[in-house]
Amino acid sequence: MGREYFGDIEGKFAFGIQNSDDIENLVTIDFKEQFSFYGCECIAKNSEERYCKDCFNSFEEHLKIAKEETCLNEDENILIKLDNVIIYEIQKEKHFNELKKNMDDIKDFLPSNVINEFHKIKNNEKVINGYSKIFSNVVSEMDNYIENNFLYFHRYKLAIQIEHVLNKQDTCTIYCEVY
Repeated sequence: MGREYFGDIEGKFAFGIQNSDDIENLVTIDFKEQFSFYGCECIAKNSEERYCKDCFNSFEEHLKIAKEETCLNEDENILIKLDNVIIYEIQKEKHFNELKKNMDDIKDFLPSNVINEFHKIKNNEKVINGYSKIFSNVVSEMDNYIENNFLYFHRYKLAIQIEHVLNKQDTCTIYCEVY
């Protein structure tokens, strides 16, 4: 159970405390919505596409299949739907300095031992995988504190992952599930 993020980094948002748009607390950015097609589930390039040209030869062919396989009403002619995913394209040139500043601000809310554990792993390639055991020592250190600031912990983890990618390439693309 829980909402995941994937793309250049991957992991799971903290259940009950971290929103799918938490990236907006790290950098000033707007998300893009993701659309897919009824009948084939392919990702649409934009909301204006009439039918999936990868799977069908015509709008009519796609519409026929979609009506057979889905709950489209007889009078519906829209073959595209909004997915439960939002997309962030974080650009190094535009967002990196703001990310670093916000990471510094978050440090004030976390114990220094936790920050030290994060810094031990921040240059390791495994950091882009939020499920990796590389975070075990950081989690163990965070568990030592009664006044846990879990939201800031998970936000900082997300920031460390983004920072790692932006240190190697110009963009970090993240797909975030929302429900």
